[in-house]
Amino acid sequence: MSSSTTEVFAAEQASKLLRRLASQIARTLKRHSAKEVHDLRVAIRRFMCVLVVLKPCFPRNESRKIRRKLKKIMAQAGGVRDRDIAVQLIGKVAPSQASPLVRGVRAERDEAAKALTVLLKRWEGRNLSTKWREALEGESSVKEFGVDPVEATAKRMLLRMAKEYFRSGEEAARENASAEELHRFRIAGKKFRYTLDLFAPLYGASTNGLIQQLKTIQTLLGDINDCATVQ
Repeated sequence: MSSSTTEVFAAEQASKLLRRLASQIARTLKRHSAKEVHDLRVAIRRFMCVLVVLKPCFPRNESRKIRRKLKKIMAQAGGVRDRDIAVQLIGKVAPSQASPLVRGVRAERDEAAKALTVLLKRWEGRNLSTKWREALEGESSVKEFGVDPVEATAKRMLLRMAKEYFRSGEEAARENASAEELHRFRIAGKKFRYTLDLFAPLYGASTNGLIQQLKTIQTLLGDINDCATVQ
């Protein structure tokens, strides 16, 4: 990718990720499967990442409003996903799909999915994709940040996040590490991974191995968190 300013890079990535989010919302409205809900949450995280990591490149108030609305959708989608995970984990120890516990969780899942549908239909009905795109094209909150070469911005941010990630990892790797320390490591890894994904166009395939390692660790930490959530 050719060199550009941080502001130009931020605008390009925000536009691309917003398009992907809009497409995923449309797919989730058509089919509320576990996969579509999971993919919706990933699309939200990726779009939120560019708004947070490159926050100074966007109008402060408008960006804050968008993030607030996305958090509501994310929370409701999380309620659906938690019950999908619960059914999956319960099925490993009590395979009968007709058990009262499974039926109860599935009923809760249906109600959560209906509430999510209401939010997504409202998002589409208000044409928020177009409105958000226009809002993000407003004046940035910190001009000096946006004029820096994006390569310099990426290097500065990724180095800082890598240090935070490894510091959290050292705490989580202790034999008597608490659930809170494991959770902090999981969150630090999630932020680091999505930020690496955001800046991946600058590095090509050179970050693929690192991203895969982060995914592997995130999967293990996610399994632990899923058990805690279902419990």
